[in-house]
Amino acid sequence: MIFGVLRGYNLVPAGKDANLVNLEQFYRPGWFTVLEWEGQIVGSVGLLPVAEGVMELDLMKTNT
Repeated sequence: MIFGVLRGYNLVPAGKDANLVNLEQFYRPGWFTVLEWEGQIVGSVGLLPVAEGVMELDLMKTNT
C-alpha cells in the first residue's frame, strides 16, 4: 500500500520512509502491524521503544 502511494507520486522510500524497505529488521525491537478491514488493507502502524515500558508511535499510514 505505502509503496503504491509513493509510486503514484513518483517517489521512492527515503528519509523517514527508508525503514519500509526492511520492516522486519527495523521494527524488531518494537511492533508493526498491517490493518485490514473486510479483506482490504486500510493502514499500518509501527511502534518503537523509547524507554522501559514506553513506546512511541513511529509510523501510521492509512489508505482511506
